[in-house]
Amino acid sequence: MRSLFALILLSAPAHAEDAKSFTKRVLDADAMGWTKAHVKMRLTITDKKKRKKVRALEIKGATLSQRAHTLVRFAEPAELAGTAMLMREEPSGSTTQLLYQPTYDKIRPIGTASKNERFMGTDFSYSDFEKRDTEEGIYTFAADKACGKAMCRVVEIKPKTGLLNNEFGKIELQVHPKAQVPLRTLFYAKNGKQLIKSMTVNRLRKHQGRYVVFAATMKDMQRNSKTRVDVLAIDFDAKFSAADFSEAALRGQ
Repeated sequence: MRSLFALILLSAPAHAEDAKSFTKRVLDADAMGWTKAHVKMRLTITDKKKRKKVRALEIKGATLSQRAHTLVRFAEPAELAGTAMLMREEPSGSTTQLLYQPTYDKIRPIGTASKNERFMGTDFSYSDFEKRDTEEGIYTFAADKACGKAMCRVVEIKPKTGLLNNEFGKIELQVHPKAQVPLRTLFYAKNGKQLIKSMTVNRLRKHQGRYVVFAATMKDMQRNSKTRVDVLAIDFDAKFSAADFSEAALRGQ
């Protein structure tokens, strides 16, 4: 299953698909451009004391040799400028993540044990950026739910052994019937009952002939914090090569 941020595509009618096929189609299309575009965005982090921190970053994403490649680089604040993360899908289906911190001028891998940790102080984890295997989950349609003025198609994803890095017991997607974008994504604890994180789309509009998420908020119920994502610019026609996802590119060279 693709990362949180790989979202939309209109194709065959949803009722003609099983829940797994429907979910894969919806998640594979990338409504935020984190895997198939050039994006500039702002992250606003609000902690439990209502204190705010702002991050500015740039994302380059492309599919090369049928494998997802993504490079995330921070521009602001000054102490994070140049910090970058490279994600590369391997032929095996696993994802390699490399973090570069210019202060130390070192590249280090993000190990499996660290992938559920917070990404650079935000409410996203490193694993939220990964492509995840749809074969690992059990997918079922649930009753439709109201999403603003629309009735969203609801899919529940429950784990087989080892699903989602053992991070969640259930994920629920509430998909807009026309845009085919999850307007809400709910993440439950391993018991499948306690809601621990949620991602809500705040602004959705057409851009370059497709529905695009221009603002969304991730909330962490356990930390009582949230991170709002605002897309400042996005280009789905941007072209990148393997050189744009090399270790030299990770260092900004």
